[in-house]
Amino acid sequence: MHPNDDGLAPLRGNVHAITNEHERLCQLANGLEELGLFVRAARVDEWTGPASDLALDSRLRIATTCLRAAAAHASAASALADYRDMLATLQPVAASLIAEARTSPIPGIAELNRGSLDRFRDQLTAAARVAAARMNQAADDLRSLESALPDLPVLPAFTVPPLVMPASPASTPVRPATLAPAPAKTGRHALAPPRSAPSDAHLPNPFRLGDPAQARLVVELNNQLLLALRGVTLVSS
Repeated sequence: MHPNDDGLAPLRGNVHAITNEHERLCQLANGLEELGLFVRAARVDEWTGPASDLALDSRLRIATTCLRAAAAHASAASALADYRDMLATLQPVAASLIAEARTSPIPGIAELNRGSLDRFRDQLTAAARVAAARMNQAADDLRSLESALPDLPVLPAFTVPPLVMPASPASTPVRPATLAPAPAKTGRHALAPPRSAPSDAHLPNPFRLGDPAQARLVVELNNQLLLALRGVTLVSS
């Protein structure tokens, strides 16, 4: 090992991870820009009056905030790309200088290469500070979007009331439903006899509902709809 190689260290940094963060910032910038342009272009020409004016002010405020946050994220992505490209360029150069300082018999080469490495680190530090400042600004602009959004009341979730079926008297047996025959016609206008009601095996399955009462309601609606489409009237005898 060369006696003057103390303090020689490679340039630290993960170019792949920085590239992933750069892509994330670009996606945020594009999404915020599309959202801002969409909100700014949305309008209802037939709506006028004080409420329309308030909606217009709110829409423009949201659109402006989105576009400002989009520009901040694009600027941060650009600064981060500059830092990544500089790191990707200098890392192999630094590795070569370190190898040269440790193997070259030329006196003073280690000190010369150490000075180059220090300059590389200063350049990277300056670029990293610019990228960090712009990323912090982008985060602040993104948080400001929350304050630009109106406070809307949170409505309670709608709950379907359970289906209550009337109880049949214990003394009266429940007989199955029968089909009422269609009025008979004669001559060339005579109609074919109605088809029998489909069995339960041919009825469509209801949606998977957690509430049994809702499931029964869907089944009943399915039955009535199929019977009505087939020209069948369900009558309890």
